[in-house]
Amino acid sequence: MRAVKAWTDANDARVSLDLRNWELEVRCRNRHFRFHPRFRAGLRVPARWPVVAPEGEYILKRSAGSFGGEIAGPYRADRPY
Repeated sequence: MRAVKAWTDANDARVSLDLRNWELEVRCRNRHFRFHPRFRAGLRVPARWPVVAPEGEYILKRSAGSFGGEIAGPYRADRPY
């Protein structure tokens, strides 16, 4: 959560976390985003990504739960990290 707070402070954003369902809501620059954790939605979470980079923008994180720590990115698929 420290990484999320640092980003919100730097970008003058507002963030709220709903502890009932772990949804994270972000409001910044007249935009509104809601993030839903995969494990709460009953979706399968891959043990790891394939060797190839995903299409579009992506982030890199530890293989174990990170809670915002050791996250790098976002990166674009057309640029190496």
